[in-house]
Amino acid sequence: TGVNYYARIRSVNNFGISEPINAMPFSLSPGQVPDAPKAPYLFSTSATSVNVIYEEAAYGNGRTIQQYVIEIDTSPTFVNPNVLTEPVDHLIQRVSTNARSIPWNPSSFFTLSLGDYHGDYS
Repeated sequence: TGVNYYARIRSVNNFGISEPINAMPFSLSPGQVPDAPKAPYLFSTSATSVNVIYEEAAYGNGRTIQQYVIEIDTSPTFVNPNVLTEPVDHLIQRVSTNARSIPWNPSSFFTLSLGDYHGDYS
């Protein structure tokens, strides 16, 4: 069973303290196995390499997802797979832009490339 948590917050200034506002109750369950990521997509850029694209699991079910284990094999039963572990860095980046082509129409497009940029976005 989970543990319910409640929180409320008040504002304070020189004239006093506000009435509290309550947060929605939150239930924390004991840790469970995380959800599986969505189905991976495989593609090749050469005759000797295979690329794997996957979308991270939406829920860690009470714990942070620490890594993903990627297995690749030529057999659908994964008798002798190559195994790669991919750590999760939990880095969140947000990019927003007002860029647009003028005049705008549904076939207009632009390219946004971030590469290995390590600065701050605003």
